[in-house]
Amino acid sequence: MPYSDLERRKAYQRDYSRRRRAGLPGKSPSNLPSAVKMITARYLLALLGETIADVQEVEADVLVKARVIGYIAGVALRALETADLEARLTALERKLNLEREI
Repeated sequence: MPYSDLERRKAYQRDYSRRRRAGLPGKSPSNLPSAVKMITARYLLALLGETIADVQEVEADVLVKARVIGYIAGVALRALETADLEARLTALERKLNLEREI
């Protein structure tokens, strides 16, 4: 955006270059969300459970519902495995930290 004022043009160009390096061309940093919700495996499991319940309530062909629920169940199974690994890793880290303190 051309500015007749040299200082405004320099400020704009500097801000544009910063946004471009950050991967945000055309977006102002003030438009970014202030907080991003962390999605954990447990949160994902709860969300998938709610989605399966919603699919069961919808009036649709039985085979279509079965296919959708089967797919979501597969995703839920992988999330459950991840949650289990996450809990085990956290327990191991705690144990290692306690042993180091002793």
